[in-house]
Amino acid sequence: MKSLSTILVFLIVATIVLNTTKLSIELQFENPSSNYLFVMMLCILLPLSILLWGILAKTKNRKIAGIILSVLIAFPSGIIYFFVSSNYENVLSTGIDSSFEKIDEVTVGDSWYKLYRTNGGATTAYGLVLRKENKLFLGIKTVENIYSKYKAYESTLKVLSQNELLMIIKPYSKRDKFERVRIKI
Repeated sequence: MKSLSTILVFLIVATIVLNTTKLSIELQFENPSSNYLFVMMLCILLPLSILLWGILAKTKNRKIAGIILSVLIAFPSGIIYFFVSSNYENVLSTGIDSSFEKIDEVTVGDSWYKLYRTNGGATTAYGLVLRKENKLFLGIKTVENIYSKYKAYESTLKVLSQNELLMIIKPYSKRDKFERVRIKI
């Protein structure tokens, strides 16, 4: 049981590290509400798995360290859980993540190039993120960020060839102009 708790802690920590580092390709669920639910589950499982590891430890020092560490991690995990869960019901009922809303999409070969509008809330401007997405299995996809622009609200995608896309970015403010961005894929 002790080795199982160690493996559980390792898997949860590895999952968190892989999903929070800036790797070129990441795994996500196709359904936005599943991504929210996954993060909420990690927020619960991380402190609980460390607590279990501490309780099952053979030495008193490891037991104390595990319990203290789980309590320390529970606080930031709870804060993250609170913010993620506050938007979960809306994403679950609408199927749309308003903080990362899909506004255009094209297919080239086996890949989908999806353009998203980012919305960080009242104190931030809108932005655009172009992602290359490929379906894997069981509702899981690979995601690779291709291009991003901060302070942009609307854009369209056009396929120029099997190797190139064109993004036409509409002006964000009155002093901005239309922007045409050629993207090698």
